[in-house]
Amino acid sequence: LIVGGNGRVQCSTTNAFVGLDLGDRAYLKKTRETRDFVLSDFLIARPTNSPIVMAAYPVSAINGDSDAVILAAVSLDWMSKILGNLSGRPGVSAALIDSTGTVMAAPADQASSVGLPLDNVPGLAAIAEKALSSEASDGNVILSAIDGSKRRLSFIRIPGTQSRLVVSIDEARITATINREIRTA
Repeated sequence: LIVGGNGRVQCSTTNAFVGLDLGDRAYLKKTRETRDFVLSDFLIARPTNSPIVMAAYPVSAINGDSDAVILAAVSLDWMSKILGNLSGRPGVSAALIDSTGTVMAAPADQASSVGLPLDNVPGLAAIAEKALSSEASDGNVILSAIDGSKRRLSFIRIPGTQSRLVVSIDEARITATINREIRTA
């Protein structure tokens, strides 16, 4: 999409979006203010009612006389598919969250958490506050869960964004296979 200075879509690969007013969107305001690339937080696309993240780049970063902004919608489904590589590993939970703590992507077994606050996701709620309030680009916490198991909770900021990947690892479930192999040997 190409958005003009008035906040309306001037050109789009989908004609139905032409004329759509996006002037109130925070990512559009921020990219104009910073004159730099911006990745939005979790959004529901107005025309399609589907979850997305918007990438925005102001033309003013190249040509100071232009007030246009180039936008691209990023599907959260493919982000979740990437996290799906973790779904076959027992004891591992992961999610990609935005700056407000909303889950943007999760493995298929946690797909219902997309669009919800991280503190509603079992196994990851304990790290929500630390991951969101920390100025650090990454961090770790070791906690004892309600069931008595030890969990290592880690997060890392996605470079150039306020989004974070958060992972919870149940150490007992991860090491169970190793322990079984040691006993067998």
